[in-house]
Amino acid sequence: MKKEEQDFIEKWIDNNPNLLFAGISLILITYGILMIIGAFRDWDWLYKPDPQWTGNPARKGYPRKVSYNYGRRIGRIYGFFCGLCFFIPLGLFLGYLVYLPRLK
Repeated sequence: MKKEEQDFIEKWIDNNPNLLFAGISLILITYGILMIIGAFRDWDWLYKPDPQWTGNPARKGYPRKVSYNYGRRIGRIYGFFCGLCFFIPLGLFLGYLVYLPRLK
């Protein structure tokens, strides 16, 4: 990455911190909703057991890894509660922090 591009990105983040956090908040909420919908609809791309990730300890929490170790049903339950109790509340909290200064 060129120095001018990096400076532009740094300036944009400094000038628009709320927009950055709003984007991250929207991504987290969307991922949480997709995990919940995928748990009910049994989506393969999200809950198919994946033996490729067995050697990578950094990816132990993903639903595909849980599905491989404990079965698809447990992976779907894990994905539902992870989306409901972690991603959606975290996204809502970040969204609240973005709009908190506007409420004052």
